[in-house]
Amino acid sequence: MSTRLALGAAALGLAAALIATAAAPIPAAPVPAPPAGPLDPAAYVLDSTHASVVYKARHLGISNFYGTFDAFEGELLFSDDDLANSVIALSVKADSVDSNSAQRDGHLKSPDFLNATEFPEITFVSTKFAQGRGDDTYAITGTLDFRGIQKEITVQAVKTGEGQTGRGTKIGVEVIFTIDMTDFRVPFVSESESSPIGREVQLILAGEFNKTG
Repeated sequence: MSTRLALGAAALGLAAALIATAAAPIPAAPVPAPPAGPLDPAAYVLDSTHASVVYKARHLGISNFYGTFDAFEGELLFSDDDLANSVIALSVKADSVDSNSAQRDGHLKSPDFLNATEFPEITFVSTKFAQGRGDDTYAITGTLDFRGIQKEITVQAVKTGEGQTGRGTKIGVEVIFTIDMTDFRVPFVSESESSPIGREVQLILAGEFNKTG
């Protein structure tokens, strides 16, 4: 029942493989080994009990509106000294959206927005890690699969901490996605200034990854 993320394959194939397993329970499988490199990046799995996925949208051009997704998974291969072989893979269940309103959640899950029945997973698989402008910051390029459309995007990430704890070795990560909804043909969002929802939505994943093995 585990999902095997074939990290050495093409990004589109990786994202498609995650979508194909959308009906299965979210697994917590270790990340397969990356291509051979000078170092061996450590493998981590996201601790969903110490993590959050939050979205931020602009409503009516007046206010910022926040909500969450409550079901997600993540896997990470990472070494500061070997960014070329570092990889992150994330998957979010679209129907786990929570906007603090059952009626609005139903609309968000509909074809107007997430189309969660037809496309139950939102996935991202990286293809490149690059050093950011500051310490412990990174620009991560990869393929976002949303509503069945695959786009290459670059997201911003920061390592918020790391260390040995009573529950093993952990690393803290925050990843910020800025997503243009018109790129993914979201019907309820348009380029018009009168669009009820702003075309750019942020998706923020923040939490702890546990070292495996």
